[in-house]
Amino acid sequence: AASGRSSPAPDFVQIAFCADPVALTPPQSPLPPELIQAVEQATDPRQASRNWARIGQLHQRRKRFAEARAAYYTAVKLDPTQHGCIANLAQLESHAGNILAAL
Repeated sequence: AASGRSSPAPDFVQIAFCADPVALTPPQSPLPPELIQAVEQATDPRQASRNWARIGQLHQRRKRFAEARAAYYTAVKLDPTQHGCIANLAQLESHAGNILAAL
């Protein structure tokens, strides 16, 4: 910097010192249209429940835990035999520190 002023830090340096790693996460794409359509066109509660379970799994993979939790709860409400959703809910609640809800 010939003018005596320091140039701004390169982007990779600013990113390395970012205090909030969530801010570095790229925006997630919306739900796939075929999944939304499957939920809208479900003809029975068990089918709808399976679709909501898929939505929960997608959100969980994207680390959108509140959305995953809501989808899993919806799936279990529609079909209480969704054992995979119950297990995923327990895992999410446990990781959130909600031990009683995880039980």
